[in-house]
Amino acid sequence: METIRRNTTEAEQVALQDYLAEKKKAADPTTKWNRLFIWTLALLSVGTFVWFTQIPHTGFWLSLILFIAFNIISLVQDLVKLGKEDKSEEQVLVWDIGRQEIETIPLHIRRLATWEDISLHINLHLLELVEGGCMWLYEGGISVFEQEGLWPSSQVEIYKEKHVQRAISKLKCHGQPIQPIILDNSYFDPMYEMEEEPEDLQRIDKDFDQLLEEIRTGGIQST
Repeated sequence: METIRRNTTEAEQVALQDYLAEKKKAADPTTKWNRLFIWTLALLSVGTFVWFTQIPHTGFWLSLILFIAFNIISLVQDLVKLGKEDKSEEQVLVWDIGRQEIETIPLHIRRLATWEDISLHINLHLLELVEGGCMWLYEGGISVFEQEGLWPSSQVEIYKEKHVQRAISKLKCHGQPIQPIILDNSYFDPMYEMEEEPEDLQRIDKDFDQLLEEIRTGGIQST
């Protein structure tokens, strides 16, 4: 697959900067330490009140103490995770923002077929590429294609790095709109019988229509 390095657009630069700011804010332990202090103070206050007033240890007071203790434990675990968190993504973001460059995979699409797996919350796209052959493209999780109605399009760029996908989207659309072929479950049920399911961005050197027929009849090969 061809990969290109190009300058970021103003919108992409802003999205990367906003994502970096969010990560830094999430990694700031100040808020969690403040909450830990408040919950600890609450636990001591409730415990002291129950001890000195000799109130019977009813279910209410025990539940309250357990609830406060649970929050304290959760905050301690979060603070431990923050201390061990890998900072490499932040460093790469700083690097990308500073040099104002990103890597993308340009694709020229003639046709595509789309199938939605509601149970797995993913869309699976089979692309017919202009230069020949086909490609699988997964959509779901962090890679939902939020392109203001521009997807699917005859020309797209796949953002290569995962941190860029999280900051912006998985792809950027150009070109003309394409009317997708919507496939039902009768096409893709046989796929679950395969030893190896297709991988995201996997190229297949086959004719688009032939591949669709193989999928429908269960004769598809993963390569």
